[in-house]
Amino acid sequence: MNSGRLRSQLALSFEVELMASLTTAPAFSVQTPTAPVAPADVAALRPGHAWGFGLFVLLNAVLYLRPAEIIPDLLGLEIYYYVILACLAVSFPVILGQVRPRDLDARPITACVVGLLFAIVLSHLSHFNFKGMLDGGTEFLKVVLYFLLFIGLVTTPARLKQMLLWFTLFCAAIAVLTILQFYGRINLPNLAPLTDTMWDSAQGKNVSVLRLQGPGIFRDPNDLCVLMAVGILAGLYWLFKPNMGIWRWVWLAPLGVMGYGLLLTGSRGGMLALLVGLLLFLRSRFGTTMTVVLGALVLPAILLLASDRQTSLSTEEGTSQARIHLWSDGLVLIRQAPLFGIGKDQYVEQAGQVAHNSYIHCFTELGFLGGALFLGAFYLAVRRLTQLGRVKATIVDLELRHLQPFITGILASYMVGMLSLTLPYVLPTYTVLAFAAGYANMTTTDPPFPAERFDLKLWGRLALVGVIFLVCATVFVRLFMLRG
Repeated sequence: MNSGRLRSQLALSFEVELMASLTTAPAFSVQTPTAPVAPADVAALRPGHAWGFGLFVLLNAVLYLRPAEIIPDLLGLEIYYYVILACLAVSFPVILGQVRPRDLDARPITACVVGLLFAIVLSHLSHFNFKGMLDGGTEFLKVVLYFLLFIGLVTTPARLKQMLLWFTLFCAAIAVLTILQFYGRINLPNLAPLTDTMWDSAQGKNVSVLRLQGPGIFRDPNDLCVLMAVGILAGLYWLFKPNMGIWRWVWLAPLGVMGYGLLLTGSRGGMLALLVGLLLFLRSRFGTTMTVVLGALVLPAILLLASDRQTSLSTEEGTSQARIHLWSDGLVLIRQAPLFGIGKDQYVEQAGQVAHNSYIHCFTELGFLGGALFLGAFYLAVRRLTQLGRVKATIVDLELRHLQPFITGILASYMVGMLSLTLPYVLPTYTVLAFAAGYANMTTTDPPFPAERFDLKLWGRLALVGVIFLVCATVFVRLFMLRG
């Protein structure tokens, strides 16, 4: 009787240890599989947080698909706010479990995102703009809460894959709706394409063209193109996923739709984002030699399908020069308030337009403090994914080992897209960043990586990265900006 009870207790103890080994470790503090589980991660496995995860998926559906723009009867309803409030109501402990000083110290990317909120407040407070401080801080608080919900609820490889699946489907659904509107098969005015002009080399003159646009925050061909590029890289995961069998070929349909949508946007920046993301994905998955071989086969085919506008990357072209001049304006404005910036949303007030470069936009509006935090968050994500890529044979979880090249490609693609777009405060930026941060949080290696803390040493590194970026941006502008 005693021996049977002892065996039962040992079995129960083994199950507890097994569950602990599968939960996530603090960000950038990679541990062995038997490491103790953080309290917030244990809480994420409770039924209440299972409801929270379901609501978070619904929240992303509302964010990306914008049902109020598809169903006119829903116009005026603040659906997103209702869903995020419901998600917060059942998942608030996962927020509290990330904002304590010791948790932020162990999660540098999260610390950077939370720090951006304070940088926005300081950017207005330093100019005694209390209304701007309240409005800007409140608006970005929603972004911070979204990011914390993602990191706090997507805590296992299974949940990460589910989120990637839904994200891919949302991107494909946007592509289907916008293409149907493009060809007049449906009538949704909010998805109407943009009429633009472009140079037609065959006719030797400018001609009018239609460019695909998306709903809501993707109401710009360039923004939509970057989303399609990221969606394609996410979709490739399901095409290459082991043990998919014949079902893997089903994913050719959404990949084809997103690829066609990307071409219809006519965006150069989005095309460049796709190409860079694909190259880094191939490099991380197949190595340098195979990347050269596959790149020589795939990239010319993509460029052959692309329009003249998407393959023209000259810095002397009108649109390119307009953006370079805007970057120059931002670099000049930085001198007015180098530490805390000119204030969130003030770039357009002083330069006439947004920066069309997310990094310069942040450095200008939020000063060196905010710019270094924004750029630093992505730097830290790239750095950790690169480290994991070099030792991916030692990643404990086989699924996470397979996922690493795709997350790397997604992150790289979006970062390149931000070089020509102003996306520092929009939610999709933090969806992509959260995919990378969440992946790093839950990936354990053998032997483990040393813990990385958000201390003065790390802040010094982020400051150095910020200085290097500003120097490179200044040199680029001086070399390629045409005057007169």
